Formats: sequence, structure tokens, C-alpha cells
Amino acid sequence: TVMDVDHDTLKTLGINMGYYSWSQGAKVIREIEATRGFNVPWSLTISLLDSGDGCLNLNELRDIIDQAHALGIHCYWIAANQSSGDIFDMFNLFGTYKDCAFFMLLPVGMITSELAENALKQHNIAVCVRDTADQDVRAAAEILHEMRLLFGLYYMYDDTNADEITSGHVQSDVDNYRGQFALFIPSATCMDECRAKVQAYASGEKVTPEKPPFMIDFYADLAAVDAIISSQSCYIEIDAHGNVASAPRTQPCGVNIRTHTLADALLKLAPRKAE
Repeated sequence: TVMDVDHDTLKTLGINMGYYSWSQGAKVIREIEATRGFNVPWSLTISLLDSGDGCLNLNELRDIIDQAHALGIHCYWIAANQSSGDIFDMFNLFGTYKDCAFFMLLPVGMITSELAENALKQHNIAVCVRDTADQDVRAAAEILHEMRLLFGLYYMYDDTNADEITSGHVQSDVDNYRGQFALFIPSATCMDECRAKVQAYASGEKVTPEKPPFMIDFYADLAAVDAIISSQSCYIEIDAHGNVASAPRTQPCGVNIRTHTLADALLKLAPRKAE
């Protein structure tokens, strides 16, 4: 990673995660949780994959991040595609948050030299490319590697492909692509036993890795960090229409970021339980 990634990007993302998110941000989160009656997630997931009328615009996205930042959140996972608006404007917006880290989950078809150059200019963006059999992942990885971005691949998994992940094949692929990490996201149909198997594999690879790429089981690892920062777990996801959910891929629960502040949404969806 030190050899392959632009050092300004590596330093910025490292400081923004290690210091601003997990130290200063954690302090703010704990203070808010102790005084305001709701839990705060250490990171925020925003899915901009929908298209059509009524989707969040850039100003609304800025407002969400401003609110989250004030609550101590310095890390953002943002899924986008070609219908999510101008990705260059989005990257330029993220670059103004100098103490935050943005992990962009993007389809292979969006990866161009121009996009990678724009991401690199911000220094606080990492790119996660979805690995699919029908897309030229290697060409996208070569662009990201040549631009010296911190990047990885992400995989949707269920009972049909979990064995490929836990066998080490995926880790070898990411290593061959010169990526720094792999992100595993369970599908809605994934069985609990399958999730537990992938989680155990990702956890073991952190302790005794066979190859350099860092293995991340998305929801399990978010929760693991949350358990350190806060005594009560909290997950918040906002979709392209502003609907807020307190669990991955759940049905809208009537709370929308356009009609509620993020703090009000957390008070309603993640009230702090008496200990």
C-alpha cells in the first residue's frame, strides 16, 4: 500500500479515519449519546443508486453530511452509479470536508482516468469497484492503480458464492489487481450460516492474512467498530429519496431526511436504552 498509493491520499485517509473518526469523532459521539438520548453511528451509509425524480440533489447531500459531521461522523460509505448525478461535482463536494473519509462504491463502467484523477485530487476518497463476471474489472483496476488511488473491490455474497470468498480465490484476485482491500456485503437472501462463515473468514484474515489485501465484512465490521466507540450498536442508511433506515435494506419506516433532521431521525430510530 505504501508503495502503490499516493502518499497525500494515504496520509489524509489514515488521519481522517484513525484520528478524526476513531478518536475525535468518537469523543463527540460519546458526549452526544450521554446527553441527548440517542445513539450515533460512527459512519454513515448513503445509497444513491435510484434514478428518476425525487432523488437527493447535491445541496441535500451537503446538508446531510453537515448534520452528520456535527454529530461526530467522519466516515461515509456512498454507493453511486451513472444515474446518481454528476459524480465530479460530488467528488468536489467531498473534497471540502478535509477531516472526513469517503468510500465510494461504484460500478466498473464508471471508472475512467478522468474520474480517478478527480478522486485523487481530493485526497480523502477511496474507491470500491464491484467485481462482476461480465465486466472488465482488470481495466478499471489498472486505471485506479496507475492513478495511485487507495482502492478495493466489493462483492455481494450469498450461499451461491460464499465458498469462493472463503477459499481465498477472491483475495488472490484482489491481490492480482493490486487492490488494497476487499469488501464483502451479504445479499438480502443470504442465510445466517453463510454470513457467519464469511464473517469468520474476514476476521481470521485480519489476524493472519495469507495475502496483503485487507478483508472486510461490511456490516459485521461496521458493528465491531461501533461496539468499541459506543456501548450500544447503531446503523443508519439513507436512500436516494432521503428515506432513513436503521438496518440494511429494510423497508422505509416513515422517517425521511427531508422532513427530519438527522438528530431527530436518530432519536426516533436509535433511542438510547437505559444501561
